[in-house]
Amino acid sequence: MFSEYLTIPAEELNLRIKNLQIKLEQKGIDYAIILQNTDIIYFTGILLQGIVVIPSNKEATFLVRKNIQLAKATSKLKNITLIKSIKDIADFVKSNSVIGFELDVVPYSNIEYYKNLLSPTSIIDISEDIKNIRSIKSNIEIDYIKRASSQLYTLFDNLKNYIQPGLKEVDIFIKAEEILQKNGHQGFMRMRGFNQEMFFGHIISGKESLQNTYLDAPTSGKGLYPSFPQGSSTRVLQNNDILSVDLVGCFNGYHSDETRPFSLGKIDKDFEKGFKCMLQIHNEVVNFIKPGILPEEAYFKALDTAKKLGVEDSFMGSQHKVKFIGHGIGLEVDEPPFLAAGFKKPFAESMVFAVEPKIFIQNKGVIGIENTFIVTKNGCEKLTLSPDEIIAV
Repeated sequence: MFSEYLTIPAEELNLRIKNLQIKLEQKGIDYAIILQNTDIIYFTGILLQGIVVIPSNKEATFLVRKNIQLAKATSKLKNITLIKSIKDIADFVKSNSVIGFELDVVPYSNIEYYKNLLSPTSIIDISEDIKNIRSIKSNIEIDYIKRASSQLYTLFDNLKNYIQPGLKEVDIFIKAEEILQKNGHQGFMRMRGFNQEMFFGHIISGKESLQNTYLDAPTSGKGLYPSFPQGSSTRVLQNNDILSVDLVGCFNGYHSDETRPFSLGKIDKDFEKGFKCMLQIHNEVVNFIKPGILPEEAYFKALDTAKKLGVEDSFMGSQHKVKFIGHGIGLEVDEPPFLAAGFKKPFAESMVFAVEPKIFIQNKGVIGIENTFIVTKNGCEKLTLSPDEIIAV
C-alpha cells in the first residue's frame, strides 16, 4: 500500500467535493458524474477504473470496477462501492435529473450512452467549474509541486556534468529520464487539451529546435519519427551549441515545468542577447502578477516588453507563434490560468503557473527560460530552484 504522505486527507477531499457541490446548486444540477482520469484523482485521491458520482446535496460515492481493496486502503472518501458494470450507476443516479459532465474531455459516444442509461432531463458542461476549482492549490498540492520542482533541480545540476559534444540529443534525454525517475518522477505526465501529448518535455538543439509541429507549445523539435514529431532527435551535439532543456517534473501526479539553456562552449552573441531579453520579459511578467491581475494582462505585458526590446518578430515562434506566454500547472500541464488573450479570470492566491518566454534565432536555434510560480498575497513565489542563467558545461 502507499504511504500516508501520498494520500489526500478526508478533510481535503470533502472540501473539493463541497466546492463542486456549490457550483452544482448554483446551476441547478442534480448530479456530477466524473469520468476523466485526472478529475477522478482529484476527487478521490487515487486513479482506479471507476466513476465518481457527486450529488448536489448528498455525499459523493466512488463506484469502483477494479481493486476495491486498494481503493478503500488509499482513498479517504467515505463512500466507496464495488460495481460489476457501468449500468450499476443507475442505482445511484435518479432518472429525469439534471446531470453535469466534463464535456471538454468525455467522448460524445460516452455521453450518448449515459443519456440512454439515465434519461436525464438535461446535460450541462461542468468542466470549467472543475478546472477553476482545481486552479486554487491546497498546501499538500503545493508541497507535491515543490517535490516535482526538486526533481528538476537535481536533474539540471546533474546534466551539466553529463552533456558534452558528440552525444546525441536523445542520449541526453535518456539520461534525463533516468535521473528524474531515480528522484521520484512518476514516469508519465498528463495534458487535458484534445490531441495534446508530450513525454516529459523536449531536449533540442540547432536548427531543428526551430521546428514546431502539432503540439500547442512554443517548441517541439524534430523528434525521431513522423508519427511523433517532437522532442529529441539523433542530432549530434557540436562545440558551441545551445541545448534547450525544457522538462516536466512530476510527483504523485503533480507537475512542475522548467526550461534552461545549456552552453557547450562559447555563447553565440545572438543567443546571449536573446536570453537576456527573455529573462527581462520573464522578470517583468512575474513582477507584474499578483492577485487581481488578469492573465491576459500578463500576456499583453510580455508582448509589449518584447516589442520594446525589438524581438517581437521572433518571440514565441517564428512562422507559427503560440498565443500564450505561460500556463497553469498542477495535475495537468495545461491548466488555468492561461496567460493568453481572452483569459479574464483574475489571478488568485495559491494559483500555480509557469512562465516560458522563448526566442527563435533564425538558422541557429531557440533559447529561453521557464519557471513555475505560486501566486502569493502580494505577488509570486518561485518554486523551481535552478539559477536563472545559461548553464555552462
